[in-house]
Amino acid sequence: MTDPLFVDVYPQDLGDTPDWPTLVVAGPPWHGVIIKVSEGIGGTAAWQAHLATWFRAQWPAIRNAASGRYGVDFFRGGYHYLLVGVDAARQADHYLQRIEDAGGWGD
Repeated sequence: MTDPLFVDVYPQDLGDTPDWPTLVVAGPPWHGVIIKVSEGIGGTAAWQAHLATWFRAQWPAIRNAASGRYGVDFFRGGYHYLLVGVDAARQADHYLQRIEDAGGWGD
């Protein structure tokens, strides 16, 4: 038996437009996606704005693509790129706000 695998994706991967339905249909051992949610505390830099827009689009797209597999044997998760020396509580709040802005965790 192959261990379940999760794909790690951030905006510069896959030409910026991941094909979630193809991943879901591929079936096991693929059981989910972990994508980049945030870095630091945000800001007005172009790459920060792009990350926010990309994440808002991808977060619900993963759940929609997973359809009946979502929460059963296909899951989504998000990671934060920690910047050492920047207030950790503000970074955590930024991460959680990005998820809420993209539709939240859901079921």
